[in-house]
Amino acid sequence: MAKFKDRQGRSLFGILFAVPNATAAVPTIIAVAVAASCISLYTSSQEGVANNLGLGTAGMLLYATLKLLHSLLEYVNSVLATDLVAKSYQNAVRVFYDEYSNLKYVDFMRIGVGAIQCSITRRSGALIKFLRILTLRFVINLIYLGVIVSRLALYISLATFAKAGGVLLAFFLALSLLQIRRARLRRLINDATNKNSQKLLDVLINYERVRSYCNEETELMKYRVAMDEMVYYRQIYEVLYVLIAYFTTVAFLMVFVTIYYSLNYHERISRIQLEEVIFTSFKMNNVVVSILQDMNSVYTSYFNFTASGIEDVQVEEAEADAAKFRLHRLTDRIDVINLNLHFGSSRVLKNVNCTIRRGEKIAVCGPSSAGKTVFLRTVLGLYPYRGAVIFDGYEQKQIQTSSLLANIGYISQETQIFDTTIMDNLKMGESSLSDEHVMKCCKLFRLHGLFKELGYDTPVGSLGNRLSGGQKQKLVFMRTLLKAAPLLLLDQATSALDIQTERFFLESLRIYLENVTVLASVKNVLVLPDFDRIFYFEEGRLAAEGSFDTLLSDSVDFSVFYKKSLSEMNKM
Repeated sequence: MAKFKDRQGRSLFGILFAVPNATAAVPTIIAVAVAASCISLYTSSQEGVANNLGLGTAGMLLYATLKLLHSLLEYVNSVLATDLVAKSYQNAVRVFYDEYSNLKYVDFMRIGVGAIQCSITRRSGALIKFLRILTLRFVINLIYLGVIVSRLALYISLATFAKAGGVLLAFFLALSLLQIRRARLRRLINDATNKNSQKLLDVLINYERVRSYCNEETELMKYRVAMDEMVYYRQIYEVLYVLIAYFTTVAFLMVFVTIYYSLNYHERISRIQLEEVIFTSFKMNNVVVSILQDMNSVYTSYFNFTASGIEDVQVEEAEADAAKFRLHRLTDRIDVINLNLHFGSSRVLKNVNCTIRRGEKIAVCGPSSAGKTVFLRTVLGLYPYRGAVIFDGYEQKQIQTSSLLANIGYISQETQIFDTTIMDNLKMGESSLSDEHVMKCCKLFRLHGLFKELGYDTPVGSLGNRLSGGQKQKLVFMRTLLKAAPLLLLDQATSALDIQTERFFLESLRIYLENVTVLASVKNVLVLPDFDRIFYFEEGRLAAEGSFDTLLSDSVDFSVFYKKSLSEMNKM
């Protein structure tokens, strides 16, 4: 396992130099910037001569030629830098997605989708800003400053140069510390922004519920409260920026006064040379101000790039996972031995022991909060546990995550639909399938007529909002079957369907997927007789297991649960 921030620190240069020809582009950008800076300073000084009508025809021709060359070099630099930034952005999005997708399920859910989405967007934007400023302004201005200082050194003594440099260095260090303190406020701003994004996402996802309860003003007030913290830190952040700008002006004035005083009272210098020094000093001021501003942007952008807000999170290293056993195809059975699971101090699974044989269709039932969903998700590998979950003789922790998940088709209680067409959603589990094969499978489960009527190429909308609850469950159910996994974990996958349709699907699983193992959390107790066995959970324990008839006659707890559930269904 590796710390999240360690991966971030390694990824900055990895992202940049993963761009094809980046090793050649970076030094080229620097070399072009050096040439452009020298030409720019020379042409600027010639402009002063031209104002005094001191340039002849040859001088004007040279000036025009150098001006054109300078523009050409800036254009070349801009093209190279823009291409480098654009391709780095593509690499960054891929790297960020990989980092967050490798989070442990518990950490992913704790952070929240809104915060993760905000973090990816912010970090990608920060990387673009960082590289743009670094390649298009900051490095160029640093080089330009070096050229200016070299030219200034021709006119002033070493002692004066040392005095001015000492004053500038002192202010530079002080302002750098202030910049660092200011940039560190970004962590607080980022945390507050993540909370705002999560709250906004909650409101948007629950739009129908908010409208139906007339809670618009209440939710808006909660959002405003969530923004207060962010606004407070942003105010401090911006005030510090103004303070930095003020001290930058003071720094230049002190350097300028130091040079001017030394030249007038301690050194002999001609009027023309003095004008040249003053002109060069003003140029230096503009460059120093720009560098200090860019320094803040560079540091802040880099901090935004690395500050995900989840530095304490552990991620699975690809190298460590690759060293584990690769489960090609689940062919035998699953053994669960002394399975225990804790959420904080709460024990949600307690010494669960069971065996799931190949091809069995097993129902998981029990009262609310009995541990049914947690049990399925633990088998899926989403939760850290104590005990053992053994697939074909290999403990889950010894199996490559990707190979384990390739053997499992999973449907959660929340139907997850992508904002694309019905056909694309159906192929999400196996994108290489042909349209004809998809339609053939849909016909077996009597869903072809529904999808044809809706239109296989019809967009389903955000979160499938153009489909009914039953239509979404049928789509997700069919998508999972098309994955052709040897193990299906169904968490109330058919709860929105009528009893006849639900029973038809279960019977179809038995007929067409004879060798596929099914572990299904069931809400409708009327379908329990259709399963080979039943796992009855109660307060985190596997209280009873067996066939429907066996449990009904031998297990008092199951019998009470079943009769109570039937009674509640009849009242509806």
